[in-house]
Amino acid sequence: MKKNNQMFWFNFRIISVLLIFVFGFIILLIVSFIIKGNWIICGGSTSVAPILTQVNQFYHKHDQNKSDFLYNALGSNAASTGIQLNTYSIGFESKNVAFSKNYLRFEIAKDYVIVLFHLPNNLHFVNSQDQIKANPDLKYGLEIKQKNSQLNILKTIYEKQTTWKTFFNNSNVESKVVSPTSSKIKGSLNKKIATYTREAGSGTRSYFETSVLKGNSNHASVATSNGAMLNSIENTPSSVGFLSFSYIKKIRDDIINKHLNLAILATTFTNSNKFVLPFVDGEHFSTSNKIDFNKNYQFNRPFVGLLSKKIIDEKKKFLLCLRYVFALLYTPTKKQIEDLKNPYGEVDRIITNLGFQKLGFSDQNQNCDFNSLKEMFQKNNININQEPNWLK
Repeated sequence: MKKNNQMFWFNFRIISVLLIFVFGFIILLIVSFIIKGNWIICGGSTSVAPILTQVNQFYHKHDQNKSDFLYNALGSNAASTGIQLNTYSIGFESKNVAFSKNYLRFEIAKDYVIVLFHLPNNLHFVNSQDQIKANPDLKYGLEIKQKNSQLNILKTIYEKQTTWKTFFNNSNVESKVVSPTSSKIKGSLNKKIATYTREAGSGTRSYFETSVLKGNSNHASVATSNGAMLNSIENTPSSVGFLSFSYIKKIRDDIINKHLNLAILATTFTNSNKFVLPFVDGEHFSTSNKIDFNKNYQFNRPFVGLLSKKIIDEKKKFLLCLRYVFALLYTPTKKQIEDLKNPYGEVDRIITNLGFQKLGFSDQNQNCDFNSLKEMFQKNNININQEPNWLK
C-alpha cells in the first residue's frame, strides 16, 4: 500500500512538471506571437466599447500593417490606471480628463446623456393636440418648469428617494399633463421613485453626478451597462435612470411598440426658459432611421482617448498607435462618407451610425493635447492634411 502511494505521488509529480512545461510552452508561443504580430492593447470606458469594437475590426482588415488593436472594456477609471501601469498603449474615458505627463489627450466623439423616466402604469399622460402640433417632441419628452430647477428635482429624487407626489408638487410638467383623478392614480403618486445609477468607476456615472445631478447617486440600484440600465428602467414602472444617446432609437421604438410610459427629460436652453430635448426634427422622430443631436441640449460629454507617452521609445508600436489615432480623428469628405466602399469614411460611418457625434482634428479643444499630438504626427511623417493612405 505504501509502495503504491509512493508510486502515485511520483507519477503525480512527473505529470505536474510536464503540465507546467506544456503550459509554459503555450504561454511562450502566445507571447512570441504577440511580439511578432502588431498587437496593441487598449482599454477603458464601456460606453466607448461599441465604437472601438467595430473600428478595430475594420482597422485590422484595411491597415497595410495588419495592426490588431484589442480593447478591454473595464470602465473609464481603468484607462488612466492601465497607462500608468504600462498595461495599455491607448486608454479611453467617457468624461473630461485632466492633464497628465503620462499621456496625450484627444476627443473622438461626443455623447449626449439621456435622463429617462418610467412613470407608474396607472399614471397616463394626456397631451393637448395643439401642444403636440406646436412641438411634436412633446410626445416623448418631459419638460419641467421651474418651481425648483430641474437639477434640484433630480437631486431630491436621487438623494432623498422621493415620491411622484413630491415630484409633481415641486414642478410644473408642461409637455405631458398628468390628471390624478382616480384613486389608482393617487395611489401611484404616493409611490417612491426607484433610482438607477451605473457602477463605480463608470464615466457615465461620473458625468451624471458631477454635471447633471451635482450630487451623488450612492443610494440607487446599480446597472453595469447602458443596456442593463434601459432594461432596468423599462422593467420598473415608477423609476428613473440615465444612459447614452446611442439608445435613443430603442427608447423611441419601445415607447411605440411596447406602449411604455417612458419620458425623456428636457433641459433648459442656455440663458433661456426654452426647453430642449436631446434630439431634433420632432415631426419625423417616430419614423426616422436617423435621429440627429440637438446641439442646444446641455447634457453631453466627450469620449476622450489617451495616447500613452510611455511607449514613445518603442518606435514601431508608437508609430502604429499614432496612425490609429490619426485614423480616428481624420475628417473625410462627404463623398468619402457616402461611398460605402471607401475606407477613409468608415470611422465616421461607424460612429454616426451608433448614434454618437464624430469629432475630428478641428474639434479638439483646450481639454486636449492636440498641439503636442500634431508634433508627434510631424516627427513621424504623418501629414494631418492628407488621407490615412495606409488604409487600403
